[in-house]
Amino acid sequence: KILTLTYGLQKLLIESKKIPKNKIEVIRTCADPKEFFPIEGNKKGSLTIGCLGSIDTAYSFEEIVKFFKNFLNFHDNSILKILSKLDGEGLFVLLKKYNIPRSKVVVKYAIREELNREINSFDLLIFCLKENYSVIASMPTKVGEALSCGKPVICNAFNRDISELIENNHVGYLYNFKDEYRESTHKKIMSLVNSEAVKSNCIKLAKKEFDVIYAAQNYLEIYNQAMES
Repeated sequence: KILTLTYGLQKLLIESKKIPKNKIEVIRTCADPKEFFPIEGNKKGSLTIGCLGSIDTAYSFEEIVKFFKNFLNFHDNSILKILSKLDGEGLFVLLKKYNIPRSKVVVKYAIREELNREINSFDLLIFCLKENYSVIASMPTKVGEALSCGKPVICNAFNRDISELIENNHVGYLYNFKDEYRESTHKKIMSLVNSEAVKSNCIKLAKKEFDVIYAAQNYLEIYNQAMES
């Protein structure tokens, strides 16, 4: 078997490499529901936009800072919370460039045991993956972790899989970071933050697509078939 994270890559392999579809299995990067789950009453105070994990190399962090600046224009009681090892000097340069007060940004490194509580402090998760040929195969782990906590995801439409997951399940918003941030965009995002139905959708999708137990069962079935043959 060939294992992929996306149906987009599966389709590419079938068409370009003439590999039979039944030879390719799609298993997402997953989250453990025992480690990532909603915590009721964990969210207080300001609206929190969360960044999780790597923010460089494959990701465009400046687009996030620019987005946050625009978001503040509509909702000034907001903070950007970054859970990552980060070059503070580089961050301050960006904050100055976009005239964002330092008080509006929280940066911390969270150990794994703290991640569930920290993600639950988010109102939404945001990231911008750089678009190139290789991202057809990408499905960041943070997507499953955020959804498992009932948190909607804002990101760019970096491949067909993420686009279909978000659009078909109403668990987030696909944002073109090159576009002007409009009031209509803000209203759509706020409707996600304030919706119990969206929270429920996130958890349902996490169980369907990103549950590590489901993935482990698939892996075991693949190995058992290989042993039998």
